[in-house]
Amino acid sequence: MRRWVGEERIVARPDQESTDLHKTLAYAFDERGVRRVTVVAATGGRLDHAIENLALLGRWAGRGEVELLDEEHRIVAVSDAFTAAAAAGATVSLMPLGRCERVWTQGLRWALDGEPLDLAGRTSVSNVADGGPVEVRVEGGVVLVFLPGLSRGC
Repeated sequence: MRRWVGEERIVARPDQESTDLHKTLAYAFDERGVRRVTVVAATGGRLDHAIENLALLGRWAGRGEVELLDEEHRIVAVSDAFTAAAAAGATVSLMPLGRCERVWTQGLRWALDGEPLDLAGRTSVSNVADGGPVEVRVEGGVVLVFLPGLSRGC
């Protein structure tokens, strides 16, 4: 990070209204003009931080591509359309952040055809990739897509 920023040190931003990851994403997207960020080691440790980091994906959806990687998952937020490769039999889950008015999928054993998803109601956990591209399209909301991670052949 320091080489990328071009500074010998990172300047502290003591704002208590946002997390360190939020500040990092703001710096990357707003000040550096990047369009894609990969975050590692953001789901372990404190559960409150892990949940906040997942919520940040939704807040930044549409402003640029942000993905979280850990040993088990590659997690992306989708507010419009997304396509990714997944091996046949791989587990793929969709978790809405709040309510998604309509969600479509292709390349999964149990396809969605414009159905609503809601975190307090219906989700799409533990679906199965058919071996072709996994396609997700969302209208009226943001869904987190959990794909196989680094140790599972993403």
